[in-house]
Amino acid sequence: MRGTLSPRRKRTLIVTLCGLLTLFVAAVPLATWAHGARTTTQSSSVRPAPPSASALRQWASDGAWFQRLIYLYASGDASIQAQATQAGRAAGLTSAQVTRVSAAVRAAWLEMMRADPASLGRVNARPNIAAQQRELAHLRAGLHGIVGSQYAALLATTDQTYMRISSPAWVQANILGGPTIHQPSPYSILMYATGFTLQGQPQNAQYVALPDAYLKFANNGWNTQIPAIYQPFYLPTPPNGPAPPFTVDIKQASGTVAASQVIVADVGPWNEDDNWWDAFNPNATVSATCPVSSALVSSSSLSNAQVDSICPGPRNWRRIAYYLLYQHYALPFFQPAGYLPSGNFADATNWPTRLPEYCPEASAASINNDAVFCGSTLLLTYNGNASGWLRDGSFNHPVLNQAGIDLSPSVQQALGWTYPSSGFIRVNVARLP
Repeated sequence: MRGTLSPRRKRTLIVTLCGLLTLFVAAVPLATWAHGARTTTQSSSVRPAPPSASALRQWASDGAWFQRLIYLYASGDASIQAQATQAGRAAGLTSAQVTRVSAAVRAAWLEMMRADPASLGRVNARPNIAAQQRELAHLRAGLHGIVGSQYAALLATTDQTYMRISSPAWVQANILGGPTIHQPSPYSILMYATGFTLQGQPQNAQYVALPDAYLKFANNGWNTQIPAIYQPFYLPTPPNGPAPPFTVDIKQASGTVAASQVIVADVGPWNEDDNWWDAFNPNATVSATCPVSSALVSSSSLSNAQVDSICPGPRNWRRIAYYLLYQHYALPFFQPAGYLPSGNFADATNWPTRLPEYCPEASAASINNDAVFCGSTLLLTYNGNASGWLRDGSFNHPVLNQAGIDLSPSVQQALGWTYPSSGFIRVNVARLP
């Protein structure tokens, strides 16, 4: 019959197709879920060479400068907007020019979300140095076109104003109007927020990103991605806390509720394991149920309360200190091969500085060194601004985004902000583990 293959040709064709399929599967990298999209993570043997130290320093310096512009000129806070206008006037600009500067910064922010999300603190994003340089060159050219000969003066007054209004004293007096940043209640935690868009979500969807990957995993039903020792805190009907879906309430800094029961849909900005709403374990002992062997680590490690916080107890202690000393992907905990201190922290000789509750590690570790929620200048230059712990072990670049939460466009709209905006909000975290 016409078109019929002989047995020999059939065998040859099958072998050929199998070989091609094997090559195809081997060429396709494994998938991982990142902030806002399903991306790919290649094996270490095919990763691109890391950028030079000087190029990375320049990338970090430029990214920190851009974050200062976002804080001042893309703010949703009326008090910070007034400071932006004042900074512009000090540089010789009109109010209309300051408004155009703000629009240019927001436009550049939207472009940077696409071109170099690492500059904005996106989880699992590699620095794209060329893209950042390109977008910031466009921004600088646009600012030159707006302010002309006042460009240098604008940069100077911007930095001076940022240093003043990012201090705890200024935030206390002008955002809160009171003597303290935090009130002793989980219903009213002041936090600096930035904005993001999650791919595939409706434009009017309300959602947030918090720096706890297991909230995202639990809300999406990815239960096997959560280690067994944490599952009682994150999975349905846990005995130690609330059940998913995990949500928060978003309030104005004044305390007025803007959005209720907002789903935690993603992780970030920047951090994956910093549940800043929980305290560290106060005890310097390891619980009997913790999967830690003294043969795997030094005795000094096991006597450090922050390292012991990786093991839950009556509370979900899981804070970040452990991951600043050990590679995140080297599970189970405390594998010797996974020991890789980042920054200036070291086992036994220089333990991570203890962070107070409600102090995001991003605020302490940010290259801008504001530490506005941490209440202590001792936390400035926390860990040398390093962050070498991310989930696939391939990134080690300075922390740029100091926010403790990211808000969707719809949540920012509910706050009365223009998207994208930054600013201070209050977060009700009472329904989180």
